[in-house]
Amino acid sequence: MTMQASVHGRLGNDPKPIQTKTGNPMCTASIAVDVSERDQEATIWIKVVAFGRLAELLERHAKGETLNAAGKLTLSKWTTTEGVERETWQLIADSIVSARSTRPGGGQRRPQQPQSRPAQQRASASFQAPAFADAIPDFG
Repeated sequence: MTMQASVHGRLGNDPKPIQTKTGNPMCTASIAVDVSERDQEATIWIKVVAFGRLAELLERHAKGETLNAAGKLTLSKWTTTEGVERETWQLIADSIVSARSTRPGGGQRRPQQPQSRPAQQRASASFQAPAFADAIPDFG
């Protein structure tokens, strides 16, 4: 069974860099994905495999960091030598987005400092549209 999927979760361990037989970068990691329902907590583990530039990106992350990964998701089933049936989800990454790229600095959130101005004043003061010197072409 293979399907396109996007997963969001935390790295369960430091990514493991590997080099393919042809010398290309490859990296694997396990992501814990929360699939909890209203009254039951549940987590599934998905092995993420990345190649090339994505492998190098994945390798720069560490256990506990949040990632989004998208690609082909497969479910592999097998039986151990002890006769126990196992299954593993594996995602061959087409893209990886980390919390670092969506939050400047990629670090922990800083505690919010109390603000002295009302929220409406803060919102209007925090956004200022950029000035553009470009002329808009006339397509008429």
